[in-house]
Amino acid sequence: RMVTTMLREAREATGMSQRELAKRLGVSQQRVALLERDANPSVDTLERVAKALGMCLEINLRPKKGA
Repeated sequence: RMVTTMLREAREATGMSQRELAKRLGVSQQRVALLERDANPSVDTLERVAKALGMCLEINLRPKKGA
């Protein structure tokens, strides 16, 4: 899944609005909308979003099939 999709799904799972998440992050609601729609966020940004949502960031790398 795309990171943008996972960000939106994580926020929705908490029942938090984009506006509330933006407030917790200290950014505009438009910035949150951009993150969820068309962004390539840094790991630092992902960590901040996860913390604001009360979640932890977990990144998994797996070998390709057949490799």
